Amino acid sequence: MKLKKSGKPAARAAAVIDIGSRILKMRVAQLRHGEVQTVDQLRILLPLGHEVFHTGSISFATTRTLSQILKGFSETLLGYGITQPKVVATTALREAKNRTYVEDQLRVLGGIHVQVLEDDEEKTLIYYSMLSALQKTETAANESALLTYIGTGSIGVALYDGQQIIYSQHLPIGSLKLHDVFGGAQDDPGRFHVMIEEYLNNMLAPLTAFLQTENVKNLVLCGSEDGLIARLCHADNHHGCHWMKASKLQELYRTISPMTPEAIAERYDTSEDEAASIYSALAIYCRLHACVTSPVVISPQVDLWDELLRQMLMPKAKVAYEKHVQQSALCCAGTLARRFGCPQPHAEWVKNTLALLFDRTKSLHGLPDRTRLLLQLAALLHDCGRYVDGGETFRTTYYLIRNFDLYGLTKREVNLVALVSGYNEHSEPDFSEIKFARISAEERLIISKCVALFRLANALDRSGLQKIHELKIKLDKEKLTFTGTGDDDMQLEKWAFSQCAGFFKEVFGIDPVFHVKLQML
Repeated sequence: MKLKKSGKPAARAAAVIDIGSRILKMRVAQLRHGEVQTVDQLRILLPLGHEVFHTGSISFATTRTLSQILKGFSETLLGYGITQPKVVATTALREAKNRTYVEDQLRVLGGIHVQVLEDDEEKTLIYYSMLSALQKTETAANESALLTYIGTGSIGVALYDGQQIIYSQHLPIGSLKLHDVFGGAQDDPGRFHVMIEEYLNNMLAPLTAFLQTENVKNLVLCGSEDGLIARLCHADNHHGCHWMKASKLQELYRTISPMTPEAIAERYDTSEDEAASIYSALAIYCRLHACVTSPVVISPQVDLWDELLRQMLMPKAKVAYEKHVQQSALCCAGTLARRFGCPQPHAEWVKNTLALLFDRTKSLHGLPDRTRLLLQLAALLHDCGRYVDGGETFRTTYYLIRNFDLYGLTKREVNLVALVSGYNEHSEPDFSEIKFARISAEERLIISKCVALFRLANALDRSGLQKIHELKIKLDKEKLTFTGTGDDDMQLEKWAFSQCAGFFKEVFGIDPVFHVKLQML
């Protein structure tokens, strides 16, 4: 297939190349009348996922093939005046043991610099596009929904309450990986059918248990197989979304359950590769639909590159996306905090105080604005370990948060939140510990700054009673002054603050001072 050049390129044009687990995709788009519109796109089959899921690596022969395809894409893009496309990769390259070598060879052989999206980064972009599509519908926009992205190598779910994302989780199994995990078992359809259902029931058990308490209405699905499944189920199309009757999905699943991939491919006029994946995808669809109440399944026609292109062509789109990530991350952290019995008034007070402290001391700490969100998340989650293991609070908190799926955060950011959350007035970072072994000197400095800020904010509500009704923070050259107004005794807060002051001065070279101003009744 060849791209058709559409004459003189527009002033604003961009391209995204997506290195998926099964298909390499390129899309050229431009901004027309305030909307991102496709100029051209190209898809080339290259089953990287099969290789990675079977062997754990991508061979150098495959890497050379990948490089040649990417160079061809780049040459084509020159005709559109595009010299710097955004090249992203997802599950296959992310999970390859030799990922670093592959990335290096793509750079050396073809000058291609690949951004390997972390799992949560990929899913968050998809969720945002799904929500944007739902906003165009008349009914589903403000209804609760289980957003599900079924990739070839992983599944992502996010719970939408009609206003915000309140929970997210990732599962390391997708339609292609689910098929490959069981090797050639699909050649025996009867046995494969039972294996898949039992495996999915086990994998999804914690999620389904949680959803049973939430009364979720809609199932909103997106994945590489959704177009084919929508066609086979004779789905309706409304506002860029496929609407499929759940009964049709279940009927299709029952029909293909006893069939081999060859038989599925022949009956539905598709490739055997797609036939193998469609069975796994349908099994996931039907299992998840049991968690919602709506008789239909909604499938927005969106892709990973939709939001990437929007942000490349529309500067304001990135601001809106970042606001969505921030709000949703805080909501998801709040959900997790409640599940672990964290005291909400205390957590909210520390979160708000940290935001104020961060803003008032920007000239002192010099941390990126994104760090403000990470500190707020640490505030919401810092007590979760206390209700699991009171004797090893820090260690438990660290390992719990480190293994949370925090919406929109990278693994590095989650680790920072985990490290900061466990420190109180009695502990400081000990960089000789093994958990700091792979952390750079720059990262250690960031952690120290964050801990110093967090400990002061947490100390100001050491009693957990929110005694300070009004807090003023003033920074000058030699000291940082906190003035708390309230009508209760604050001796505990003053003591806790004094325990943290030394480390703050060690990091920033400034004395923090806490004054109490009694509120007149």
